[in-house]
Amino acid sequence: MSKYNLLLAVFTGLFLTLNSGQVTAQVSRGALKAYEKAIDAYASQDYETTLFELGKALKKHPEYSEALFLSAQTHLDLSQDSLAKIDLAKALNIDDSPFETGWLVLADLDWVSGDYKEGLYALDQFERTVTFRRINTNKELKSKYRWIKEGLDFSFDAVIHPILGLDLSPLDLSINSNFPEYYPTMTLDGKTLVFTRRVNSSNGMYDHEDFFTSTWKDSSWTYAERLRGVNTEFNEGAPSISGDGRTIIFTACASPRDGFGDREGKGSCDLFESRFDEVTGVWSIGENLGKPNSSAWESQPTISSDGNFLVFARARHTRGAGSDLFGVRRGEDGEWGVPFSLPGEINTPYEEESPFLHPDGKSLYFSSNGHPGLGGLDMFVSRKGDDGLWGVPVNLGYPLNTYNNENSLLVEPDGDFAIFATDRLNTS
Repeated sequence: MSKYNLLLAVFTGLFLTLNSGQVTAQVSRGALKAYEKAIDAYASQDYETTLFELGKALKKHPEYSEALFLSAQTHLDLSQDSLAKIDLAKALNIDDSPFETGWLVLADLDWVSGDYKEGLYALDQFERTVTFRRINTNKELKSKYRWIKEGLDFSFDAVIHPILGLDLSPLDLSINSNFPEYYPTMTLDGKTLVFTRRVNSSNGMYDHEDFFTSTWKDSSWTYAERLRGVNTEFNEGAPSISGDGRTIIFTACASPRDGFGDREGKGSCDLFESRFDEVTGVWSIGENLGKPNSSAWESQPTISSDGNFLVFARARHTRGAGSDLFGVRRGEDGEWGVPFSLPGEINTPYEEESPFLHPDGKSLYFSSNGHPGLGGLDMFVSRKGDDGLWGVPVNLGYPLNTYNNENSLLVEPDGDFAIFATDRLNTS
């Protein structure tokens, strides 16, 4: 989500306060002095002092809209969106004339926090402004408005019409723990599960990612254990296991100090292939896939059931800056070819990630915030047409998707059971 710059409105408000006798008469000298100190602190990125001085100003004058605008911007800078929403709504309801597009900012914040009804109200208020009547003169603003409106309309309708008949519950404690778990992958027989878990590092300084595995036995999953051989003191993540359980394509990322460690890499994160030794019961450390990797960021692979087609996410440098899904085929010589952007309707200028290629070879599940959704990363499915193009993605709906981030979807061959990762607090 892009954070609008409220600072222009703040300084516009300051100008009005200092030069309008009417406004100055309404705001006490004490409140004005505290606000001026807050402006200086904000310019120095001293956000603690900024909020302290704004608190003093608002205590003296609760209807001080300029102070509320600056408080909202400061909370946005601190990623405190819920607090930003409160101050922004107060400021706009007092006087939206310095920053009419603030209603659009508020609608966006409501959308990504799941407050869809409030977001539609904010959008309605924006549509009543002079700025909206002139929106055709600003292509960027018009595009943003359409995107937020489409998202809010979709989200509101999705919650009213939820998918029925779902049995949605977390996996038991043999898999889930107090650490984050994500990017599951499963053998074709459905009996071996491999996933990523972020754990404490051996040196205790930073968390890192390792692979864990569990086996379906006696109608339950066994207690997850670390995968032997492939895990190192660095990051290994996003595995994709072949149908026969003998090969894993995965991601390893370079550290600033040690690079890829014992592996050889090209970019910030690369794709590697590990093979299972049935004699020793140990996985190899992994070899670089070669051509699929570049100086960019490659991650989150999913391999076809026959092991000869791979889909993965690629970004310019790092996750969060826009990523697309690419495909690559393995030649008869066993080497991977040159990757290509998936043709069709999947990729957008935003995030497409965590693909899962169903064993049918024609259904691709993935997560995105670039198609109409409920506010965060949503899960979608696209079907491959006879012309080789991937069709328009279909949102999997609520309550599978929420305003939180949902990704890492894994669907069993028969389509009746799926596993996915979410940062929602519960599944009620």
